[in-house]
Amino acid sequence: MSKPLISIYVPSIRPQNWVRMYKSLSKSNAPFEIIFVGPEPPVTTLSHNMRHISTSVKPTQCAEIGLRYCVGEYCMFAQDDMVFNEHALDYLLKAFEDTKRDDVVISCTPYLYGKELLHSYYRYFPVGESDDYGHKRTSPITPIGGLYKTELVRALGGVDKNFIRSHWDIDLSMRLYSIGGVGSFCKEAITEELLDNSPRLCAGAQHDRHYLDSMWTMPIGTYLANPSSYEVMYVDENHPTGALLQHRRESVARFVDENILTLSQGPKERWI
Repeated sequence: MSKPLISIYVPSIRPQNWVRMYKSLSKSNAPFEIIFVGPEPPVTTLSHNMRHISTSVKPTQCAEIGLRYCVGEYCMFAQDDMVFNEHALDYLLKAFEDTKRDDVVISCTPYLYGKELLHSYYRYFPVGESDDYGHKRTSPITPIGGLYKTELVRALGGVDKNFIRSHWDIDLSMRLYSIGGVGSFCKEAITEELLDNSPRLCAGAQHDRHYLDSMWTMPIGTYLANPSSYEVMYVDENHPTGALLQHRRESVARFVDENILTLSQGPKERWI
């Protein structure tokens, strides 16, 4: 078996969908692997390039575990209710290689209910394409299905353990921008999330957004009172935390190896 070029790490929530996801990815030529991490076991025999790591630790810790097991030169986080269009991985790789740089993240174009979602929805401040004055919003893209160089993600510090279930990937992309990296969407590569009534992830999204903002923003009034004192990458005067900082306020809170499969680190939550 040849080494995969792309490693895809996924929370194991809906095993009944894994074959559907796998078949959509198999329509690409690029060799890949899928690593499912979490409490839900497979409901069918897994293919040679699929694996399941059983653990009941919090969802972000599952993402870190999946990242640690990636062996591909490239890695990508995904949800197991996603499907991809034909040659999606090939299109992503070509778009990545066309940049001629390593410090990038290339995202699939997201669809929901058969319709393309506005790219502006996947920005740090998810607002419309333009504000009330017709000015284009330019806060950084925070990708869905984003392709990274695996070693770069690890060098950036991986997943911050102070997140519970979400927004950690936004934090990761912000760290990429902080070192001068860039992000973009690949129009030819499409991913669609096919939502169903399966149990969802644990609570924690409100906590995660608050923590994200505490690392990357400041109150707009504080910034406007003395703007020359701060290094920012984007300012939205209509948003209460609209001064987006160039650098993270604190270092990444890293996971440690000890008991990583059995004990949740950082804020604790439960799967449902």
